[in-house]
Amino acid sequence: MSLGLRAMNRPPPGSVLVTKMKALARLTGDAVFLIVRIGDHGHCLHTEEGSHRIKSFHMLTGSSRLLGQGTGSMALLARLDNDAIRAHYERHRAEYEAGGLSLMKLLRGAERCRVSGYALAGADGVAGVGYALPMAMHAEAAISIVSAASRMPVARRHEMGRIIGGMFVGD
Repeated sequence: MSLGLRAMNRPPPGSVLVTKMKALARLTGDAVFLIVRIGDHGHCLHTEEGSHRIKSFHMLTGSSRLLGQGTGSMALLARLDNDAIRAHYERHRAEYEAGGLSLMKLLRGAERCRVSGYALAGADGVAGVGYALPMAMHAEAAISIVSAASRMPVARRHEMGRIIGGMFVGD
């Protein structure tokens, strides 16, 4: 069933969304990911590589991670209210704890995302920004840009968040 949902949600190669992802990858030089929500997980449905490639991405096309584990899925998690986030965390407590992610970190990340409009992250030499697409455009999808941390200091992550938002507002 999950495979069927993934195939059904795949954007056509020439879609406006993929065209915008290609433009973002060219503009930033970084990898751009399309993350869709499937239940409690963020699934990487499509990737556009930038000119600055990183060999060790944790989120590759076809892979899934819990909401909140990655910038795109954090942007999707932030759409939930705090009670729903608590319930989500309880369902997956062991997985989150194994990855060093506490409920407090999830709640703080979701709140920062709600305030700024995008999620930021940086760890293990990789940094990124994630932006949940407008609900009218795509029910449960986010765009994420990921790069080497040396290429994406916090100021640049904020800049990328604003760029993503500007590309998709009004669609």
